Amino acid sequence: MHRTGIILSLAFIGLIVRMVFFSDLFTRAGHIQSFFLSLIVISFIWHGLEKINSFLNRKVPYSKGIMRRIVVQFVIGQIFFYGFLVVLGLFIVPIFKEIPLTREIIFSGLVVYLLVNIAANSAIIGFHFFNEWKKSLLQQSMLEKEKSQANFENLKNQLNPHFLFNSLSSLNSLIFENPELASKFLKQLSKVYRYLLENNQTEYVPLETEIDFVEHYISLLQTRFGKGLEVKMQPPNPDETHYRVIPVTLQILVENAIKHNITYEDSPLKIEIYTQNGYLVVQNNHQPKTRVEGSNKRGLDNLRDLYYYTTGKEAIIESSPLIFTVKIPLIAA
Repeated sequence: MHRTGIILSLAFIGLIVRMVFFSDLFTRAGHIQSFFLSLIVISFIWHGLEKINSFLNRKVPYSKGIMRRIVVQFVIGQIFFYGFLVVLGLFIVPIFKEIPLTREIIFSGLVVYLLVNIAANSAIIGFHFFNEWKKSLLQQSMLEKEKSQANFENLKNQLNPHFLFNSLSSLNSLIFENPELASKFLKQLSKVYRYLLENNQTEYVPLETEIDFVEHYISLLQTRFGKGLEVKMQPPNPDETHYRVIPVTLQILVENAIKHNITYEDSPLKIEIYTQNGYLVVQNNHQPKTRVEGSNKRGLDNLRDLYYYTTGKEAIIESSPLIFTVKIPLIAA
C-alpha cells in the first residue's frame, strides 16, 4: 500500500476508535479536529522516521550488523518520538480547541501514537528487507539468464564449425561428381553463413527471417543426406508472423534431430516444422542412434533455459517411442 494510503487508514481507524469509545466526550467539531490532528501527527512521525532511516543507511548501514542497525534505529526512533510529544503538547494541540484533553484522551492518544511509531519503524525496516529480497531475486534471475545466454553462445560456436566442416566435405565430393549442384550448394552455404554473421550479435529476429534462413540450411542438409532426410515446413499463421525468435533456434533444433536419429534412405528421418498456439514446433519421427558422437545432452536444456528467462514460459519437450517433439515459446514483438 502507498504511504499516503497507510497514513489515511491509520487516521480513519483512530476516528472510528474515538467514535466507539469516547463518543460522549467529543462534539462533531471535536471529531473533525481530532482526525486532522491524527493526520498531522502520523504524517510527521512517518516522515521523521523515514529521514532517520535514510540517515542511518549512510552512517550505520545494515552491512555493518543487522541487529545493531535495528536497535539503533528503534532507540533513535523513540528519542525522536518523545521529543515530538513535547512539541505536540506545547505548540500543536492547543490550536485544536474542540479536542477534550481529559486524562483518558491524553493517555489513549499517547498509547496509540507510541504504537504508530513502533509500527511505522517496523514497516520501514520491513520494506527495506523486502526490497532487498526483490533485488536479490532479480539479480539471481539476471545471472541465470546471462548463464543461459553464455551456454547458448557456446552451443552456437560448437555447432557452426561442425556444420561448416560437414558442408565443405559434401562440397568437395560434389565438385567432381556434379559441378552444377556444387555451385548451387555453395550459393546456399553462403546465404546460411551470411545470416549467421549478420545475426551473430542480434538478440532476436523475426520468425519469418528465421524460417527463410532455415530453408537454405535444410537445402544443404538434403544435398548431404539425400532421401534419408525429409523436411516439411508449414508457413506460420498470419496472426503469428509478428513473433520473434532467438537466432539459429531452428538450426539447433534441426541439428539436434539429425544428431540423435538415423537418416537412412530406407528409413528416412522426417522432420516437421510449424507454429501452434504461440509456439514454434519441431517434430520428428523417433529412430534414435545407438551412439551419439559429441553430445553432452545440454543443447536443448540451454535453449529451454534461455527461452524461459526471455519469455517466462517453459519450452515443452515430448518424447514417445514414435515421435519426438520440441515446442519453443515464440517471443512477442
